[in-house]
Amino acid sequence: MSSKFQLSSQEDADAGVKPAVTIRLGDDPPVVLSDRDLSVVLNGDETVDTTALGFSGAVVRRIVNGLNAGKRLVVRVNRPGGGQALTYTFAASGVNTAWEKVNGCAPQRPGAGSAAPGPLTVTPAPGAQAPKFTRWYFTTCREAGSGVTRTGLLAGRAHLCDLVIDTVPNGARPVRAEFRYELEYRDAARSGKITLDTTDVWPPAGGTSTALRQSGSQLIFTLPLNVRARADRVYTSLNVTATVYFSNGSSKRVYEPLPVRP
Repeated sequence: MSSKFQLSSQEDADAGVKPAVTIRLGDDPPVVLSDRDLSVVLNGDETVDTTALGFSGAVVRRIVNGLNAGKRLVVRVNRPGGGQALTYTFAASGVNTAWEKVNGCAPQRPGAGSAAPGPLTVTPAPGAQAPKFTRWYFTTCREAGSGVTRTGLLAGRAHLCDLVIDTVPNGARPVRAEFRYELEYRDAARSGKITLDTTDVWPPAGGTSTALRQSGSQLIFTLPLNVRARADRVYTSLNVTATVYFSNGSSKRVYEPLPVRP
């Protein structure tokens, strides 16, 4: 939501303080949004846009369902610094047709029996930016079955490993992610790297158990990982390249190694 007025001061934006927002759809009871329902919007130079506010999580579906049902949306914004509250009214006319034309901003699903992921149907808007990634890292890997946690992989054991990406949200939500892998090794003759043909995707396809959960501004991807134990070769690292696609058509890529113990 973009306004000609400031929705928060620069000081509040820098401190992560958001306005108090209430929405009402048609004659439904008003709903006070929580802090996690709101996200900041960044300018092209990655400074906070104090005249804009993003909506995220379940509240997006609530708004879309209400507008598609023909309900008028009223948004009331109480700014952190005080002053007169701002009220915005959005008519539902035309929303249903527009939403259908962009396929609900959802990734296209493959046909029945196909494990290949479909392409994104969202065309990048001019100047669309992915959320800023500030850092990324693996936390723990849980061994399948036993639940034992490790800071890396143990060769020959299946694990579920969490890749955490810290972001500065800008209203764009993750809609798809791809994960590609490279193995580093050493043996009696040499050391080297092998690029694997395997690609994991989220949302999962073909029976893989990839998952995403969000904690505040963090994206936490859980990946099913397993490195084979070999007598003639020692694997030392599994290097992961993750590409995350967002609802505004943008994408961003990270690369992170994960140690492997024989």
